[in-house]
Amino acid sequence: MAAYAAGGHMRREDPYMRQLADVAHRAEHGEVVVVELDGDVAASAVITWPGEVLSELAREGEMEFRMLAVDPRHQGRGVARTLVRHLMARADQAPGTEAVVLCSLRSMTAAHALYRSEGFVADPSRDLVVEGVGRFPFFRRRLA
Repeated sequence: MAAYAAGGHMRREDPYMRQLADVAHRAEHGEVVVVELDGDVAASAVITWPGEVLSELAREGEMEFRMLAVDPRHQGRGVARTLVRHLMARADQAPGTEAVVLCSLRSMTAAHALYRSEGFVADPSRDLVVEGVGRFPFFRRRLA
């Protein structure tokens, strides 16, 4: 939540913040990945697969990750890149997985640059569009 608020991407009272705070729900319906540094939770993301409760984008053969965030105290240390690479390795280990997909807030341009540098390609035809909320850019990376 701090990463979204401190980055100016969302206000603490935005409804999505409740979803970010509900780690128990993510753990029940997805695979929560946590990065710890110096005894702190530095970053996290959730992995989901097609047809699962948390899946918004994944199609057959795709792993989706959502809610990747790095605590502001740990930003600028390569934590997000390390986490993205870990998620890609996790996808590589899953039989039948051909690609990794995600969407992001339009304002998260630093994250978009990271995703592109890690081989993700934007595909506006698959952007997530939420009525009354907006459009969320879609990214996909094929596995080797």
